[in-house]
Amino acid sequence: MNDIDTRDPALGTPPPSGALMRTSTVRTIVVNGRSHLFAGEDIGPRDLARLAFPEQEGRSYAALTVAYEGGPLGAASGLMTGSVKTPVTEGQSFSVSLTDKS
Repeated sequence: MNDIDTRDPALGTPPPSGALMRTSTVRTIVVNGRSHLFAGEDIGPRDLARLAFPEQEGRSYAALTVAYEGGPLGAASGLMTGSVKTPVTEGQSFSVSLTDKS
């Protein structure tokens, strides 16, 4: 791997000033039926919520649930809540739902 100054294509955020990031394999993932490029080894529910509902950025919500399939062996499918993360594979599919009702 090469150290280069880059931005995360999934989030569009630049690294901290002067920071070097390790390059990661960029994979295509599907979130709520839409393709996204993701650079990273694993992903969590909050990352997926930002991709699925960019207009909700910064808002609080009562429940966030993610179902996924097409993951790596040993974690091919499942549910994610809280701060649980899953390794990302090419073409992995995520279904994200959130609500502001408790």
